[in-house]
Amino acid sequence: MLYMNELSHRSPTPLNFHNTLFYQSEFYDAYNRATPSDPGDLEECSDISFWLETAKDYGDRVLELGCGTGRISIPMAEAGLQVTGVDAFANMLDGARKKSDRVTWIEADIRSLNLGKTFPCIIMPYETLDLFLDLEDVEKVLACVNQHLQADGRFIFDLRHFSLRYVRDLLQDKTPRFDRVFPYPDGEGEVKVMYVEDYDFETQVYTERMIFHLPDGKEVAEDFPHRIYFPREIEAILKYNGFAIDRRFGDFDRSPFRGDSVRQILVAQLAR
Repeated sequence: MLYMNELSHRSPTPLNFHNTLFYQSEFYDAYNRATPSDPGDLEECSDISFWLETAKDYGDRVLELGCGTGRISIPMAEAGLQVTGVDAFANMLDGARKKSDRVTWIEADIRSLNLGKTFPCIIMPYETLDLFLDLEDVEKVLACVNQHLQADGRFIFDLRHFSLRYVRDLLQDKTPRFDRVFPYPDGEGEVKVMYVEDYDFETQVYTERMIFHLPDGKEVAEDFPHRIYFPREIEAILKYNGFAIDRRFGDFDRSPFRGDSVRQILVAQLAR
């Protein structure tokens, strides 16, 4: 079995994910088209209508931070919005460009992005913010948002939410669990995906180890750490970086956020 690294609670920030199998554009798209076994995970397109309709509420120009291969950006552009998609992964953007030229694709680190203009709506889908493990990096991302958000605009992002029930279930079962199966994009056969979860209470880092069983018999395991931000904590971080929460949802059906919600979806604005 080929391992990226030992399961670690002090893992690197997301830009060190460049060489992972998961973030190869065709592999990534094939994975996301497959139906997940966990109802808390996203199926392709299950959240797109939320992002599209919410963005329309605030204007026709949208900046997506962490756009990947365009899963959200492209449907927005096809619906008539003017979309700018930013991502640090050149390979992901190559995949996005092959699918659409309606989006302005930009390769850049969002911690230091400077486009010289503002937007009425900035989105950061797919739990991208919690890939930044250190407060310093999160504050750099929020400074970028502050710089690019119109005075009356909205910043919309989602986070993984750890309810007590979720953490209890996670800690009780450390055996690999089935995630999904999808066609191998570079040849014949299928990729079977298993995963193992761990959580470190000191660092608030949740690590998901994804184990890819490839058609040639090889297994590749890759670790993906996420910083868990609890509701009051993210509210304070936003406040001390110039933002106020306008609305908070518990899922993409716009249901209210509750203690047992599977995710936090926040609509933030610049503090007045």
